[in-house]
Amino acid sequence: MEFKERLKQLRKENNCTAYKLAKYLNYGASAISNYENGRNEPSIDVLIKISKFFDVSIDYLVGKSNVKNFEYLKNFKYYNFFSQFTDEQINKMIDVMIYMKSKSYL
Repeated sequence: MEFKERLKQLRKENNCTAYKLAKYLNYGASAISNYENGRNEPSIDVLIKISKFFDVSIDYLVGKSNVKNFEYLKNFKYYNFFSQFTDEQINKMIDVMIYMKSKSYL
């Protein structure tokens, strides 16, 4: 999933209008429309703000992961083990587990 699709999805899931998100970012609503139609892409600073607004990781926001955020790991009994890995490495491990589950290896 690409950023433009993910942004639409997140707004719908959170009942968030383009106007509300644009106001949070100090933009006009047309900027959000341009993102969602693929005419423009946000800067890194704006990606960070959007990810904080929706409480998701940047990897999730740009479609590189299907895991919204990694905060759940803090309550996970193996947190200390997983904390040594980057978000990208954890995403890869999760992708491998999803694949293995789909093939009935787990």
